[in-house]
Amino acid sequence: MTSCLVGDPSPVWRRVLNALRSQAAPGLTELAQTPLGLWLIRAVYLNPGADPTPLAGPLASDAAALRAHLLDRLIPALIPARPPSSDPANHFQPRRRLDPDTTRRHLTYLAHAFPPAATRDITWWHIARATSHIQLVGGLVFGIVGGLLGRLVDAFMSGLLEWAEQPTLTSTSTPRSTWRADRTLTVFRMLVVGLVVGLVGGFVVGPLKGNRHAWLAFTIATAWLALKRRLPWRIMDFLDDAHRLGLLRAVGPVYQFRHAALHDHLAVTDIQAGDG
Repeated sequence: MTSCLVGDPSPVWRRVLNALRSQAAPGLTELAQTPLGLWLIRAVYLNPGADPTPLAGPLASDAAALRAHLLDRLIPALIPARPPSSDPANHFQPRRRLDPDTTRRHLTYLAHAFPPAATRDITWWHIARATSHIQLVGGLVFGIVGGLLGRLVDAFMSGLLEWAEQPTLTSTSTPRSTWRADRTLTVFRMLVVGLVVGLVGGFVVGPLKGNRHAWLAFTIATAWLALKRRLPWRIMDFLDDAHRLGLLRAVGPVYQFRHAALHDHLAVTDIQAGDG
């Protein structure tokens, strides 16, 4: 840890280092022996103006309590340390300025919507599943109108729509590319079907055909969640910025929390956190 400090350690840092060397702080010692622990310590306290006093205080005797303390302070530490940048070559700074409390609230909602016991993947096309009232209303509307119009669509449109769907099978390299591909296909389907059954028919039946076109349900759900202050209006931009900050990582077409510990920590946090 000494090698991470710039110049001579401050008196507070000297106390922290002495506690580590003497093993007088067993919790700190245990945490500092793991890659996650070292990353948390560096991310939270190796910033200008940060006061590392808690690392040598009562928390230092309990590794679990100290880790929870660091996870609580991770988001407000990373955001000011990485100001926005419009340089396309800069992959480790967000494109927009984020608010720490709002960012924590949004990530907490996602941690609850995608609970660790069920999955580590944050899939944009499953966000609507977390809003049961939207599922119910959408299911009723799609079911009633879709049942009336589905047969008409199947009679002379299936070949064209199958051809249009092919790009979605290969556009799966990133979360944003799958979102864009699904949005494009949904709009295309709405236009094609709309030529036959009118605008209302196209709007409803288009998303029903097949099981890969979740953009419309996603758009409705995220608009509702944005009004409820659970997620931002531009959710894909937010996820991209959280990725650039190092809070999330991209695994193919899905996001995951960079560290499972952060996912676990936020999943047991009050979902109202940061509302004030």
